[in-house]
Amino acid sequence: MTHKQTSPMEWEWQDGARTCSVRIIPQTQTLIWSAYIRVGDTPVFEPGHKQTIAEFMQQGGGPYPMPEEVGRALRAALHPPKEPRRSWLRFRR
Repeated sequence: MTHKQTSPMEWEWQDGARTCSVRIIPQTQTLIWSAYIRVGDTPVFEPGHKQTIAEFMQQGGGPYPMPEEVGRALRAALHPPKEPRRSWLRFRR
């Protein structure tokens, strides 16, 4: 499956003739999954699927099979590495 990141919060990949995507909606803590197939020049969309981020983290996937790289990138975006805490204490010499 080929894939690409179309924005900081969205990934798209091919699953045969179908194009699938997942988008993170931080405000509602959800993922929106969608897919479409091209019929001539017209995209024909399947009904979208809404999934909470908590459900995704527990179940490990969505309604469409996705490449491992997309799964890793999605999890990394949902749990970015924490920045090291800076101490306000200063060490004296």
